[in-house]
Amino acid sequence: GLCMFLTPVFETLSLPEKEKVPDLSSSVANKEKEVKKLRRQIRIKNRKIEELNKKLKALETIYQEIDQKKRGMNFP
Repeated sequence: GLCMFLTPVFETLSLPEKEKVPDLSSSVANKEKEVKKLRRQIRIKNRKIEELNKKLKALETIYQEIDQKKRGMNFP
């Protein structure tokens, strides 16, 4: 991830700058964890939406069949 890219940059910094580096790299790691967590949540939500859409389509089909049967009864 981003940490791999940033490491060489940190190693070229002077010592006083390097002392600030661990904070930055750990905050980058935390952000990456947050992003992964959010992506996982989005995937789960997308799956739930797909399931709901399938159920909705099934319901629509059932209602259409009921409508057709009602019409059939009304117009024998």
